[in-house]
Formats: sequence, structure tokens, C-alpha cells
Amino acid sequence: MAVGGEGAVETVRTAPEGSRIERPSLSPEGRLAYLVFADAGGTGEVHVDGRRVSEPGEDVFIAPPRWLETDRLLYTADGVVRVRDLRSGAKRVIPFTANFEIEREAYTLKVVDPARPGPSTAVGLVTPRISPDGRTLAFIALNRIWLRRGNRNPQQLLDPGRAYTVGSLSWARDGRSLLYSSDREGLLAIYRYDLRTRRHTRLTELAGAQFDPALSPDGAQLAFQDERNSIRVLDLASGEHRVIADPVAGRERVGPPSWSPDGRFIAYNDRSTINTRFREGYNQIKVIDVASRAVRMYSPVPHGSLSDRGDCGPVWSPDGKWMAFVMESALWVLPVTPEGAPAGEPRRLTSDAADAPSWTADSRTIWHLAGRRLRRVDVPSGRTSTAPTPRIHYRRERPNGTVRVHAGRLWDGTGDAPREDVDVLVKHNRIVAVEPHRSSARADRDDARFVDASEQTVLPGLWDCHNHPTEQQAFGGRYFGLMLAYGITTNISMGSIAYEGLNHRESLASGDFVGGRHFTAGELFDGTRTSHPPTRAFATMEGLERSLRRARELRYDYIKTYVRTPMPMMERAAQVAHADLGVPSGTHLLAQGLSAGLDMITHLSATQRLEYSYSQSPAGHIYQDVAALVGKGAFRVIVTPFDSLQYVADDPRLLNDPRVRTLMPPWVSALLAELPATTPAMQQTLAAEIAAYKRLLEAGGILLAGSDAPIVPPGISWHTGLRAMVRGGIPLADVLRTATVWPATIMGVADRLGTVTAGKVADLTFVDGDPFTDVDDLVRTSRVMTNGRLVTQEQVLAPFTDEGAGPGLGRTLAGVGAAHWGAVGRDIAADACCARR
Repeated sequence: MAVGGEGAVETVRTAPEGSRIERPSLSPEGRLAYLVFADAGGTGEVHVDGRRVSEPGEDVFIAPPRWLETDRLLYTADGVVRVRDLRSGAKRVIPFTANFEIEREAYTLKVVDPARPGPSTAVGLVTPRISPDGRTLAFIALNRIWLRRGNRNPQQLLDPGRAYTVGSLSWARDGRSLLYSSDREGLLAIYRYDLRTRRHTRLTELAGAQFDPALSPDGAQLAFQDERNSIRVLDLASGEHRVIADPVAGRERVGPPSWSPDGRFIAYNDRSTINTRFREGYNQIKVIDVASRAVRMYSPVPHGSLSDRGDCGPVWSPDGKWMAFVMESALWVLPVTPEGAPAGEPRRLTSDAADAPSWTADSRTIWHLAGRRLRRVDVPSGRTSTAPTPRIHYRRERPNGTVRVHAGRLWDGTGDAPREDVDVLVKHNRIVAVEPHRSSARADRDDARFVDASEQTVLPGLWDCHNHPTEQQAFGGRYFGLMLAYGITTNISMGSIAYEGLNHRESLASGDFVGGRHFTAGELFDGTRTSHPPTRAFATMEGLERSLRRARELRYDYIKTYVRTPMPMMERAAQVAHADLGVPSGTHLLAQGLSAGLDMITHLSATQRLEYSYSQSPAGHIYQDVAALVGKGAFRVIVTPFDSLQYVADDPRLLNDPRVRTLMPPWVSALLAELPATTPAMQQTLAAEIAAYKRLLEAGGILLAGSDAPIVPPGISWHTGLRAMVRGGIPLADVLRTATVWPATIMGVADRLGTVTAGKVADLTFVDGDPFTDVDDLVRTSRVMTNGRLVTQEQVLAPFTDEGAGPGLGRTLAGVGAAHWGAVGRDIAADACCARR
């Protein structure tokens, strides 16, 4: 596009069908150079005034071309800097060498004992909500709902069962009932608990998922979020429901809804859009007129962003005069009109980190989380005080007794080849011996329970090193169930709503939730513009420091910076991660991440906003610089081969699997069924990516296997990624190290996890068949042992069958077919992550 002096816009070049134009560069004489890339992938082209000037097959980089003279153009391709004479077509290479000085300070990883049996105190308090009269606190911890009246000990209100989840608490305006979401009947639905009768009543009987409930002030209407992250309103008397608002930019999580006192408006936190080129925008206050569906969006300050779209408000005060929200990780209030428009300047109420604001009925007091504490703010005076904070204690689950596993094949993680006919002896949750198989008569003498895996391959418990469990709430308990059913016994969150991630870590450790073990980060740290729900926006170092203090207090396992984080913030995040927390840290940026002192890139190539930081060409190739930085710079790479999901269309066994049919939400399984057959272009793109991983390994790099679920379906997408690496020529033992030994080392638990050796915690994955002969067998994980406890695939699936979930699942899914779910799945996937890179 061209813009004239009077502001007129003119289209000067249009990309060919199925392609896009990037990086226009105008010469002083008015000649236009630009890059053209096919949407389907492959090498790009350099064009000048509508004519291709690069040669076929040149691997053109994304960096902008530069004019040197009228007929001489500089651009980058094939790993070199080129100058092309536009008159003769001749080209030459500008040779150069560059030294990248890397100063990496050693740091001590924090001590994590994943099997420590001693007592711990839960810090993952989710959606703490003070009752309107200020006397009763409701909150979630250890995957259960609790009530604490006054200063008494908390009382458990609901335990949904180990397979299911509870979430998103809110009080009715009269304080007589509490609303929550749970998938204890198969998919997330909304329930009401009556404090007087002590009865739980299901309020939503709709297909799909419903969560984040908010009851209108008169109690007649229920607002909530659905699986598409639309805000719906349900009339409780008639049962009629309608969508009143969709997310502005992609089907990603928005904040919980909050009603105006007169019931005419709903406010919540949604991401705005700045342009159609990039997905990042500001987290703003979005106000919906319930009757007309008219939308207004407001920023509390110019170019400001609410911190994230988890539990940061806005929350309308009961008198309608204020909205409370979190910005720069502090608590603020904004005066508003009855229609929700700003009526003055925002006022910051706290200097410490804040989350989860909730009002008392008099509109004077706000309760909120502040690290490990609950705090109260008197809004008129601004005085703050520490509120009584509930203490919920738990112990890590540890089984009793001894188990002898007879493995037909055992790959123990210490070598390349599996061993045949081996016994693994487990006492409580520790491996005490790995030895040649004993006959049944000899084995009976140790009085151990016998597990026959003589037809199976036993591996160390597998790790998914990149996922985001709080990204899509609609999965409910299915998320960690899927991971476990696919043989994954440990997950690393690369970014979660902080308290939700901590609740996952603690619920899984205590055995209150079915799944493996969990290492969690808090929110990703970013600049003022942001994208994904668990990404925390910062305009100031002051705001970042609040969240870093919170990270120290809550003891994150990982810290990640994102695509618009300024370099000083990246450096500070790395310092705190290493010196204060003793945990690794990551980013999307290779050279900048190394310079800032971070430890890894969380994809080989992904979203970033610097022209000079791409680690791959658009065709997927890497060159000497990347191999050197990863190999010699000790900068790790998490691999996430998204394009490997094409194998689902090529292998019917992957789709016709009970884990897909039963555990995947119906909109995900329907989307998997619609995946197109593999094309040569798809194969070429995937082959280039795997070749890059192979080159990094040959250079001495350390790779970690991840998925980025639930942006891609949990479990199955991780397995297709490993399958692609083996098919691409990487030995299976090296691939398995990316999912066992290396992540355990990076996370500081190599003395406890990662191999099947005496003294280690008993995390095992059982594979039907022999993946060393046929890698396609690797996905056939029929059972796992996590922390010494044996769990079969059937046990994980059972709660989500019609029999296990009860009649509620069948009622809500009756008459809803694959066409509906396919449309939902396509809608969610259309811009869930990276369509706008």
C-alpha cells in the first residue's frame, strides 16, 4: 500500500493468489522491492516492481531488502548476504565473520524433590471470593472448593473426584449461593451451591463447555464463557440462551464477566486489535449492552493493558461507581458511569502484586491475592491490611509396598539400545533395583506385587516440555488425563495463570487430581501489547518487579519472556530466575535470549517481532550461525513440530483410538477427523524442520520435546512430533533423551528422574510393542507408573465414558453431531495461535 501526502491510500502491488507480500523497501528513485512468500511454505522470492529478481530455489530470508544504488539491491538468502545487479542479473556474496561473545554465569538449580513425603502448604489459591457480607471466603485449593467463615479453619465444600476439575467461583449478589464450574459429569458445566440447603444444582444443560459464571443482580440471568470463549447469557426461567459477544481477536480465553448493578451491562477483559498484521493488542475493559449487544472497549490509560486475561478484572463494584482491575501487576480502581464508561482517572491502590479482586457489598472493601497472602483495601482511604489467609496442608502421594515389573525390553536412558528381559523393583515410590529377570519362583521370595510387561517396552517416564494447561479452560480434567494416557508422566508449563498453575502442581503432587507431575511457570512476561491469555503485560520495570517478587514468593519452576519483552526486562527476568529462584528461563528470541542470559528458546522458530532474530528461514532451514549458538552457546531448544500432526490423517490408528474418541473434547476429536491428507509441500516443510533439529544435535545442542498443547491437541501432537524426528533420521535413543534425560537435567532433577536406575523415583512408561523396531509403536502407551503408582489407560478413560460420567454427558451431547463439533473446532483453531505470526 502507498499513502499520499493527503492521506489517500493506493494499492501498488497485490500478492499472487495463495501468497503474501512482506518487507517492502522503496528506493530514492521510487522503485519498490519486496519479498513474496507462498502461504503453503517453501522458499521465498525477491521482487522489484512486480518482477522476480531472485533465482528459483534461493532460500530467501525474511529480512527487508536494502537499496544500495538504483540498480543494486542487497538481500539475504541461503545463509549469506547478497548483492544483485538488477541490470545484468549478476550476484555476489558479501563475506563476513562475526564473533558473538557469550558470558553465561553459572547458577545453582533449586532443589526439587518430586517424591518428598513431608507436609506442604498449598499456595495455589484459585478465585478466592469474599462473600457480599464480608464474612465468608470461598476459594479453590488442591482441586477442591473450600469455605472459610470468619477466622475459622476452612471447611471442604466439594471434592469433584480425582479425574475432574472445579473452577471459577462467584457469589450470588444476595450471598445465599455460590456458583462454580466443574466437569464432574463429563464436560464443564455450571453449578450452584445453596448455603442454606447445602444442595448442588446444575444450571447449564448445554452442549460444549460452560465456565466463568456470573449471576445477574436479580438472579434471573446467568452469564458465562463457552468453549469458543464467547460470552453467553442464559435466562434461568425459560432456558433460552444467546451469545452476546465473541472474542475480539481469536478464540482465546477472555476474563470472567461482571454485571453492572442494574443488570443492563456486562464488563470483562478482552484483547483489542491494533492491526491485521500482528495478533498482539491491549487487554482492555470490554462493556456489552446485554439487550442490544453493543460493544464499547476502554483502556484505563492510553496504551495501557490490564495485566492478563486470567483473574485481573474488571470487577464492577456493587454500587456501580467503580471497576477494580489489575494493571502493571498492581490493584487499581476506575470511576465509571452507569454504562461502564470511564468517569475519571484510574487510581492505584497497592504497591505490591495483586490478583483476583472481589468486592464486599458496601463497595468499600476489595479483597485480593498478594503473593502467598490475602489482602484487604479500604477503597475510600486507600488503607491496606493483611486478611486471614487460609492454610491448606497436603502430603505428596506415596504408595506402600513393593512392585516387581518384568520388562520384555527396557530402555533405561543411560545408553542407546534397550536391554532384554529385565526386572525393575520398586519399593514405595523409588526404584531399588534393575536386574535380569527372575523366574516366578525366585521373584516370589521378595513378596512383591508382580507386573507383567514381558510383551512391552518400558521407558523412563516421558516429559512434555512445553505446554500451557490454563490456556483453554474448556478441557477441564481431560487435559492432564490425556497426557497421562499418552504416557507423559511430567509436564512443564511454559506459561500459566499463576495460581491456576500452582493449583495444578499441588493437586497432582497430592494425588487430588489424576495426572503426572507438573512444573509450572507463572504468566509469560511481555511488553504492553500482548496476545495469549496467560501473558502478563508490562509498560514499566516497576510492574515487572512486582511480578518477579510474586514469582519468588510463590516459587515458580520456570520463567519465560515473550515476543515484545524489552531487553532490560529480559535481562532482569533471567537474573531473578537464576540468582533468586534457581530455575531455568526461556524466550522466543535466539540471539537476544543468549545476550540477556536466558537459557533456551521455547520453539526453534516462532512468533517474534524483531527483523534480525529469526532462527529459521521461511522455508524452515537453519544455517551455521544458529547451529553454533545452540551447540557452543549451551542454549537449549524446545522442539514443537506442529506440522507433524499431519500424520493423524495418514495413520487411521491414531484417529481411531479410544484416547481420541473418549478423552478429547468433541470439538477437538472432530477437528482431528477433518485434517487433510499430507501434501508434498507439507512433507517438505516438516522435513526441513526435522533436518534442522538433526543439525543442532550434530552440533552438540540439547533439544527438549514439547508440544505447545492445547494449541495443538494434548498428547497425540507430542507423539507425532517424536515420530517425525525418528522418520527424519534422528535415532530413537536421541529422540527419547529429549523427553527423559535432558529435561530432567535442565529442571535440576536428574538425580531423581529421567532414567530407570536404582535410587530414582519410579516414573515409567509402558509401550505395547517395540518402538526400536517400529517407531509407530511409541504412541501405544497402555499404562504408566507415576511416583510408584501404576495407572492404566483404561482407568484414565473410565471417568469420561457415558458410564463413568453419568447421564449428564449423554444429555448434553444428544443430537449434536460431528458437523457441529467440526465447525466449533475449526472456529477455535482458526486463529488460536499463529495464523498472524
